[in-house]
Amino acid sequence: LVRHGEPEVESIGFETFKGVVAEHLLARSPQDEMRRAFQLFDVHGSGKIDAFTLRRVTKSLGMDITEEELNDMIVEFDVDKDGMISEEEFMNVMSLMQD
Repeated sequence: LVRHGEPEVESIGFETFKGVVAEHLLARSPQDEMRRAFQLFDVHGSGKIDAFTLRRVTKSLGMDITEEELNDMIVEFDVDKDGMISEEEFMNVMSLMQD
């Protein structure tokens, strides 16, 4: 907080709060953002996304995806063919989409 003009305080003003949050957001890398996106889907913290969870999350985001499209997503992302999407698989696909 010192570099935002708030040395040794117990509370901060709104402008300082905005500055700290903006600095934090600008410091994020695309990989950090992809990792955070994966964590939104990985609701159980298992490091994997299964079809049931993918369906539930896409519905909660208002995405109308058919079962066929959902299965196609799993097949496309699932390199090791375990029926689930790992963080590594997710990151690989998302990286390809950025190029």
